[in-house]
Amino acid sequence: MFPILSPEVETFLTVSRAGSFTKAADALFITPTAVMKRIDKLEKEIGAELFRRFKTGAERREARAAPTF
Repeated sequence: MFPILSPEVETFLTVSRAGSFTKAADALFITPTAVMKRIDKLEKEIGAELFRRFKTGAERREARAAPTF
């Protein structure tokens, strides 16, 4: 789908569009567990939670500026 992007970013974009990890997994031809692992890795790398997870799907979190001290 997005050939020049890392697998994690490609997965983030696909989940954002699909609205669920399961639908994104279907679109990417991988398992929902692989989708979750990619999103977890990306969240760990950037230090922020990207999605609110629900039983019925996932919702992107709003970006917030880091506090300045």
